[in-house]
Amino acid sequence: MATMSEKEKQDWNDLYEYVKEKIMHYDATQKLSKKMILRLRGLQKGKFLDNNNIDDNSYYSFEIILLTYKYCYFDISRILRTKVFKDEEHKFNYIASIVESKLNDVYMKINKAKKKEEEIKESNLENIVNATATYTRKTEDDNNARYEDFW
Repeated sequence: MATMSEKEKQDWNDLYEYVKEKIMHYDATQKLSKKMILRLRGLQKGKFLDNNNIDDNSYYSFEIILLTYKYCYFDISRILRTKVFKDEEHKFNYIASIVESKLNDVYMKINKAKKKEEEIKESNLENIVNATATYTRKTEDDNNARYEDFW
């Protein structure tokens, strides 16, 4: 694997910790297995496992993968309550397949949001005029004077 930037390292650590703690419910003394790590890294490159024998099919940042795990959190939680898995690896692969199926959706939503944000930054707000209506009375009658006799 090529050398990662500091941001990529931080994003990888955030993804790893989220999956370990929030998804797999491991405690501080446990760690993800090598196969689980290769599966996570495989998501980044559009492969089942990260290895050099298979060409990369895509590229997703670790940040996008983390956001996708968070996006799928409730589906994953529901499945973990209802499905029985033969072992931890089976459970992890099942969850990863759910995330994998949503990666493009999350990626496109993030890109769409970034484009909208750029459009807002680039839009010229100087032409916007705040035209407010002014209120003018149509009659000179003071309707409150009718009720002065009551007091």
